[in-house]
Amino acid sequence: MKRPTRPAARAAVLLAVLALGAAAGCGKKGPPLAPLVRVPVAPEGASASRLGDQVVIQLQVPRANSDGSTPADISRIEIYGYTGETPDEESIRRDGTLIVTIPVRRPPEEPEEGPAPDPAQPAPGRPPGSMKEGFDQGDTLVVREALGAAERQVVVPRKKKEEPEPELPESAYSPSAGGWVEMSPPLGPPRLVKDVQRVYMAVALTRRGRRGAFTEPMAVSLQPPPSQPASVAARYDEKTISVSWEAPPDLRRPTLPPRSNAELLDAKPLGMPSLAGGFNTFVAAPASEAANGSAGQEGGGVVTLGPAPAPLNSAPLSEPRFEEPVPAGAAERCYTVTAISTYSAGPVQSEPSPPVCVALKDVFPPAPPKNLAAVGSEGAVSLIWERSEAPDLAGYLVLRSEGRWEPEALNGTPIAETTFRDERVKPGVVYRYVVVAVDKAGNRSAPSNAAEESAR
Repeated sequence: MKRPTRPAARAAVLLAVLALGAAAGCGKKGPPLAPLVRVPVAPEGASASRLGDQVVIQLQVPRANSDGSTPADISRIEIYGYTGETPDEESIRRDGTLIVTIPVRRPPEEPEEGPAPDPAQPAPGRPPGSMKEGFDQGDTLVVREALGAAERQVVVPRKKKEEPEPELPESAYSPSAGGWVEMSPPLGPPRLVKDVQRVYMAVALTRRGRRGAFTEPMAVSLQPPPSQPASVAARYDEKTISVSWEAPPDLRRPTLPPRSNAELLDAKPLGMPSLAGGFNTFVAAPASEAANGSAGQEGGGVVTLGPAPAPLNSAPLSEPRFEEPVPAGAAERCYTVTAISTYSAGPVQSEPSPPVCVALKDVFPPAPPKNLAAVGSEGAVSLIWERSEAPDLAGYLVLRSEGRWEPEALNGTPIAETTFRDERVKPGVVYRYVVVAVDKAGNRSAPSNAAEESAR
């Protein structure tokens, strides 16, 4: 029998190993892999706040999918509202109200070949005013929902087969009582039910209708807002603008803590005590400027490009006044003020006060020059003084008088130097000099000290 050659033997061994591996692989199959489904991430920066009888919701259109890929596969954003206990995703979809559907337009496709875009050419404009094509990925949006009777109605969750019907006290909203009250109480005045909240959640959907992740619940209190601050006034000086107003009588103030534990008494809190109260100050647009237009959408909400106005104060003000430095170059500054009452479900702001505006005209003269000194010489009088400290200083005017004559300016245009040589003099005649500072708005300072001197 002929023995196989060494290369032939090696090939036979390799084929045997491959056959054993194939047999082992066919013996047991692994679980099938789920198809990769790309859905957009949850809208970012989502928040909700009360402003009078409306809720202001702010969020950003997602730019990416849950796997990190960009751009996001997104066709629209849905925002749901729910009045009652904080819901989960399933219950807000089942029992909540779809308050608005925000269309998101498809991002433009980048050309595979061709010249790069000319940076000197303007970028493509926004969609038409109707926004029928939608907003762009990355846009910050503001949604406003008016709170009516339907939005204040507490949701009764749909019961599951294994759950009994929930027992809820019969209640109604009473502005005079400051919240929801139990109907037909057995004794005494109407009893306040706990602070009712309205919760919002937003989700982005793909172009095939698949939902991504919901945002975290955004809750606002449905307690009545305080009244508007009254008698708002603004005044200014050279450096500061001051705004003041009157606090509304129905503003809920924080309770002062006791000075010591000895003052504490055993008590059970009743009703809806306020946790805090205060004010916010905002920059308002002048009455001559038009308000931002709203975008097209489906549902009851009004959508605009954001962000929502932020208060000038970093924390709620405890006193009815606000101050800020005069903005550089501003010709006018307008303000509105809101009052804030805070409940267990969150703060509730009043409607903004009517705007108050102040025209920022520079009517403040610079400080007068100091230490004016005069030295006489042959055919001239030399002057020197200290500089006037003013950020908008234009220069100085030198004034001279002789005897009882009124002083006259020796230079028609302000000079920047703090020295001056007067050669239009007569020997032996005593002249009286003063210097005034002039700013860029033409305001003149008070005169400096007077200096008298004569030329030889």
